[in-house]
Amino acid sequence: MSQYYAVLDLGSRLFTMALHLFDDSGEEKIVYATVESHGITNMTIDNNPQVVSRIRKLCTMLKTKTGVEVQEVHVAYIGGPIIVEDYECTVTCTGNSANHKLAVMEDIEKLQDAYLSYTTKEDLEIVDHMALQYRKDGQPCALADLEGVYAKNISCHFLLFLAESQHYQRFKIALEGAKLQCAGVYVGFRTCGLRLINKDERAQALALLDDSHIEVGFYENGVLTKYKWIEGGWDVIRENLLQEDRYLRPIDLDVTYLQTMNLTTFKSEWFEMNNNDDAKLKKVGGHLNATYIASVRNTLAEEWKVNLPLKYGGGLLLTGSISAINGIDFFFNTCLSRKLPEKELYKVKVAEHTKPEKWEACESQYAGVPLNLFSIPIGMLDLLRKQNVVRSKGADGVSKEPLQSGEPIVEESANSQEQETKEGIFSRIWNYIIQWLNGDISSYDTDERDGKK
Repeated sequence: MSQYYAVLDLGSRLFTMALHLFDDSGEEKIVYATVESHGITNMTIDNNPQVVSRIRKLCTMLKTKTGVEVQEVHVAYIGGPIIVEDYECTVTCTGNSANHKLAVMEDIEKLQDAYLSYTTKEDLEIVDHMALQYRKDGQPCALADLEGVYAKNISCHFLLFLAESQHYQRFKIALEGAKLQCAGVYVGFRTCGLRLINKDERAQALALLDDSHIEVGFYENGVLTKYKWIEGGWDVIRENLLQEDRYLRPIDLDVTYLQTMNLTTFKSEWFEMNNNDDAKLKKVGGHLNATYIASVRNTLAEEWKVNLPLKYGGGLLLTGSISAINGIDFFFNTCLSRKLPEKELYKVKVAEHTKPEKWEACESQYAGVPLNLFSIPIGMLDLLRKQNVVRSKGADGVSKEPLQSGEPIVEESANSQEQETKEGIFSRIWNYIIQWLNGDISSYDTDERDGKK
């Protein structure tokens, strides 16, 4: 009987499920399936039947390819903005040896679960957490060394990732509808960061540039210490461009259009005021500067004030779908050189994604897709392997109990598929109308857009 890790990433462009298989002979392989994203708006689940249908399709594709019926998955959370909180927990040691207090396994287990006692606001829930540092009587101590250590108490500094309860409930309902048991929930950004960030660098930043949002993190000695979710992205840029040029069609600025661009041909003089060059590349470049670069730059420079550590550390890494644009690192560096003084100017580069061994696609058309789009599921598989998480057992035709939320699971039928199609069409039409009515018709001049003349 084969064993496996299954991970699921519900993105704004693609839904991806990857299966890391281990058979009795010791052979391993990773098979992944990808479908176009449906039912997601602004990184939240907007149409549950569409999402459920897409997830089921992924399961079917993987079963056809591998013979394994996926029953439980580790999932990258999707549900809008993530809020990060620091939390300190302390546990009194209960062990006793010759009148000396020491930490026993029960104390360590209690400490590892202590983050659950964090009191959140009513509309927030903890979706993921990281243990940043363990201590014994206030002094740093590795987790592996805590058992049996002489101390009055042991403590931990946690980083907690919080999300809105209503979106978290939608997330769980979607998994229930797909009849999948959730083996764990992770913030995708931190899992890909564990794979991409160089632990030998004392300071490094990572920016995940997605179609509809940006995630930025700052790492010290390979440990994530600061994190921010920023709404917006190519979806916003696309709407602004459509409003500025009435002759453009939505299909003219599909996300795949970005892959045809070459930002190394962008001219720095196009940034100058009163320049009348109206090339499409200048328009797109101006919006990229105002939306992506200004957001990331302001977070690192003004909020976190980490320019100097980045300059003498590992600089900024880019990942995500937008990082696949040819020359995006050149463009970032060009824009930053105009805004930052030389003494604070750090380097930007696209993260190097090493292809996992025996990485196979269920469908040939996705075999050559840039690994930037799969950084989250690859990172999740990496994390599960490193932490030696218990593997799932493959068993054809035997289903496990799904998550319980008090709502019945509705079997998919021809009627539900028809309803899904109708709801999807109406949802997309309505979203286009709302975006058109609320659109911000503004200049694409980069200096004007980011508020600096």
